[in-house]
Amino acid sequence: MIRHTDDQILAVLNRVFIGLRSLAYEKAPYSDIAEMADHAEYLPQLVAKPEDCTADFVATLEQMATKYPIFRHALDRLSSNDRWC
Repeated sequence: MIRHTDDQILAVLNRVFIGLRSLAYEKAPYSDIAEMADHAEYLPQLVAKPEDCTADFVATLEQMATKYPIFRHALDRLSSNDRWC
């Protein structure tokens, strides 16, 4: 469970996938793309857990954004009150 709305979580995951696609288009090293994909795969698992995993969710996004700033957009969506759709 994450302390954010479903819309926010979907928006974050959307931004993560946009970031992954961008890395591929920019021809980032395959190992970096794979590492970021591993992080992306972990995020929904955190959302599905019954306990509060917000800190781990945010920490994972921060790790991604530290290595590739394009993922900062995903992290920013957590603090946004904008509706995703």
